[in-house]
Amino acid sequence: MQVSKNKTNPDTFTFKRWSRKSYGIFRSLGAVINIAGLSLAIAAGMMPKKADAQDTDTNLTSARIEMDEVVVSAQRNKVIYSEMARMVEVLDEDEIAQLPVQTIDELLNYAMNADIRQRGGMNVQADVSIRAGSFDQVMILLNGVNITDPQTGHHNLNIPVDLSAVKRIEILSGPGSRIFGPNAFSGAINIITGTKNTPSVKAGLHTGQHGYAKATAVTSLKTNKLTHFAAADYARSDGYIDNTDFAMGSAFYQATWKPAKYQKIDFQAGYNQKQFGANSFYTPEYPDQFEETRTKFASLQYKFGGKNKWELQAYWRRHYDRFELFRDESPAWYQHHNYHMTDVGGISANTVIPVSLGKISLGAEYRGEQINSNVLGEPTSDTTMAPGEKDGFFTKYKYRGNLSAFAEYAVNWNDFYVAAGLMANHNPEIQQKWKFFPGIDVNYKISRSLHVFATSSYGMRLPTFTDLYYESPTNIGNENLKPEENTSVETGIKILRKKFMVRSSGFMRWGTNIIDWVKLNEQSTWQTMNLTSLNTRGFSIQSKADLEKIFSQNILQSATFDYSFAHQEKETEAYISKYALDYLKHKANITLKTQLLTNVSVNTSLTWQDRAGGFILYENGEYGKEKEYDPFWLVDLRVTYHGQNWNIYADAKNLLDKTYYDVGNVPQPGRFFRAGVNWNISW
Repeated sequence: MQVSKNKTNPDTFTFKRWSRKSYGIFRSLGAVINIAGLSLAIAAGMMPKKADAQDTDTNLTSARIEMDEVVVSAQRNKVIYSEMARMVEVLDEDEIAQLPVQTIDELLNYAMNADIRQRGGMNVQADVSIRAGSFDQVMILLNGVNITDPQTGHHNLNIPVDLSAVKRIEILSGPGSRIFGPNAFSGAINIITGTKNTPSVKAGLHTGQHGYAKATAVTSLKTNKLTHFAAADYARSDGYIDNTDFAMGSAFYQATWKPAKYQKIDFQAGYNQKQFGANSFYTPEYPDQFEETRTKFASLQYKFGGKNKWELQAYWRRHYDRFELFRDESPAWYQHHNYHMTDVGGISANTVIPVSLGKISLGAEYRGEQINSNVLGEPTSDTTMAPGEKDGFFTKYKYRGNLSAFAEYAVNWNDFYVAAGLMANHNPEIQQKWKFFPGIDVNYKISRSLHVFATSSYGMRLPTFTDLYYESPTNIGNENLKPEENTSVETGIKILRKKFMVRSSGFMRWGTNIIDWVKLNEQSTWQTMNLTSLNTRGFSIQSKADLEKIFSQNILQSATFDYSFAHQEKETEAYISKYALDYLKHKANITLKTQLLTNVSVNTSLTWQDRAGGFILYENGEYGKEKEYDPFWLVDLRVTYHGQNWNIYADAKNLLDKTYYDVGNVPQPGRFFRAGVNWNISW
């Protein structure tokens, strides 16, 4: 790392180089990008003590304290990572390469506050939640663009890009409605691809038990003012138990054009397709389920301006889903499969205006969501054919639009950083058409390496189309559902030293009208309802240590320890809950990286999970009593031999061969071995 004093402000230091990397929370969004028409107030901007007549972005840096002291680019302003008044975890390219992971859902399992509940392994289908929330309460973004699925959170991780093309993943813990708008209820996850300025090619071949095989390819190329980034992958498996086979692949392209000094155009497009056996995914009564999904996505962003930064954005996402309750033979009463197609589109305009003491951010966005289906939505007079399906058809349709606007002021005064803002949201589908999301974030720098912070925010989530309309022999939706709402407060401390880092915080979240699938007794039908109240409290701690420097040796290189705790209290009737009350109560992650030989590294990962709640056990063709989730330890291992432009690795997943459940009646894979080779060439 090279650091130099800033001539404009001698108390500030400027990065010249740090491991040839450019980190930043939501950096892909640039300084003015707005997601879902909203501003990232939580990581808003580190402004100089006096505004300059020139663009001050280059002044927004400080000396790095070895770990996590990097410039953070928000949607509107930039901030030093240590100045952030929220808990944001970054899983970077180095961690991705070291951990025994091959898919995005596997990687998120190592995030401190994230809960990954897999039905099918290897990114077939997984639900992600944050801080004891539900899988419908997390917003998913790809390079800063909202790709959250309005049909159901079960499809949120159908992302049109493979982990091999990911530069880093950034996880915001806590409500983000003031930042991103509705549905960032308990947090947000931004997936950032690995565009490079130098030509490069990266490829991988992977294999493992149960007929597992995977191939990946990623390339970057820069021609004058235009940068290209492309990636493709394909994976398949026979499955670890009956009817868990899968075949899936994706393709992704990104282009960046800089026609002038203060102009930048970003374009991205992607496609993802999955076909998989869905053994007991939605009901254990019929284990021979099957599903196919297809995702298409494109976005265009135009950024311009010097001191006053502007950004215009347009995006579109289509998700197609065919669900077969019976993959092979079906009974006489089963008439047809379920067909769904959702389209989401949005446009936004945002600006950042420097003022004498800070910056003001303004913006607006309109987002439209629609579904065509033979199950979800309101009946239509016409029947239309489902694209690409011989027997598929749509008989129902629903559209809803959402308009949002924001204003925020952020300032850094002496050792205080303060950001306060308000989001106004209009949706004609809810009774109170206008909703307001205020919030404030404060960070105080006690010393160079010791910071304390506090934040207060408000959140909301709109019901999904599945919540509202789904009907089956075992499930009934509710068209009269109200939006979920919450108020949250959080306070924490950060210790950033040269050889170690510690971050810890505690939070309280008061939720009302929480949506859940519930049943009155074990024999009744699942139905959606607004729970009266669901309050959550908890805390988390994250630590990293550079053991190589602490002990002045080359064998023990680094270690991490993360722990999170959550507890919920409900005020409602004694219903059996399907999702909301089954949350991750305790989670601990421990990783240790060692360098055994010059070219051989070993990464050992231990995960402990203890989940609250339970499920109704289905055995011998009938339901029994409710079974609590058992706590469990998972041990994963990766051994890597590093060549000059290549490496060979071997993974052992669930090394202790533990039997465990993420979702009731869907057993997870036991011990699983896989291996592969990767090439990475730059010129």
